[in-house]
Amino acid sequence: MKLRISILIPLLLLHPALACGQTEPDVEIAPAVDLAVGMTSESPLTERAPWSSETLDAIAHWPLQHGGRVKPFDTYAGFTMLKINGKRILRVGDEKLGPVAWALDCMIYPEIARGYECIQVTNAQVLTNVGIDVSDRKRSSRWSFEELLPFLDQIFRSAGQITETKESSNWELVERQTVQLAQNIRSLEELFHVFDSARHTFPLDTIPELRAIYGESQGRTGFSSIIMGVDGLEQLATRESILQLPPERQTEVVNALQELQTHLLQQIQIARMGIAWFAPEPPEDAPEEGQDVLPVVWGRADTIVEDALLKKPVALRAEALQQMEAMVAAREISRDAFHSQAAMVLDSLTALASHHGQYSTIAME
Repeated sequence: MKLRISILIPLLLLHPALACGQTEPDVEIAPAVDLAVGMTSESPLTERAPWSSETLDAIAHWPLQHGGRVKPFDTYAGFTMLKINGKRILRVGDEKLGPVAWALDCMIYPEIARGYECIQVTNAQVLTNVGIDVSDRKRSSRWSFEELLPFLDQIFRSAGQITETKESSNWELVERQTVQLAQNIRSLEELFHVFDSARHTFPLDTIPELRAIYGESQGRTGFSSIIMGVDGLEQLATRESILQLPPERQTEVVNALQELQTHLLQQIQIARMGIAWFAPEPPEDAPEEGQDVLPVVWGRADTIVEDALLKKPVALRAEALQQMEAMVAAREISRDAFHSQAAMVLDSLTALASHHGQYSTIAME
């Protein structure tokens, strides 16, 4: 089999977007993804234990950057919940969820949260226009993502037609409400997928060469599993390394790298819809007097793995990411384990922000 040259180059160049800084690799993501994929539970959960006040308080203080401003997660969650739900509280059974608990459920238990009736629709005509039966609901009511799931294509198609054919100043009320509904559903989906990469199992044990880099342990999840062996992975993907193998092994190794590339690019694009938790690594040198100081731009999980592939410093961000991924996995262990990891994430994110003088100014709002 003749190998294609595009596969025989360093891993960081396997896709042009990683090399030239593009923000949208050409990978399609289905509008509705099976949110239970990658979960460790044998079947989707239908309930979860309540969050402790200590855990909610720790995560409420996680810093992030949104809209160009650094803010605590509590502020971000409150704004997002108000936009989607119409208020900052949601009753689920006997429990009243505030913004942080609601957002945490969306991120950690998406298979449960997709059943929460938290999508406010103030005008039933928006739904009847896309074929939804609203005969048993009030004109203004709340719907779950699960209920609207079969109609998402129609909702997004309708909103797209409105935005493409009319200036926003000319929208009728029901058209404006349709576009707003689509935007709110997208915001909710983004919460559901925040930790997708943390749950994703990358194919790092499919060939002996990958096992030599990453070990025999199966079930490695998250970008951290890629980052820990990035030097060996890049070396394996070079033209010289491939051509040193017997012809039959070349084909097997190339196929394995292609499979890993596909997984990596898909998860990178999903991560780009997420939250910018990670302040940059500490600057090596202080800016000279009179030198313009550029705005500090925080990154999402995808920027860490991309920077690792490009040989940029990632140590502190990678540590925070690994703790975050361990926290996601801890949902299957205990609430104490989850809280311990959440507190570690708070410390790491706070330290990163503090290196740029961007944490002391954060106030809970």
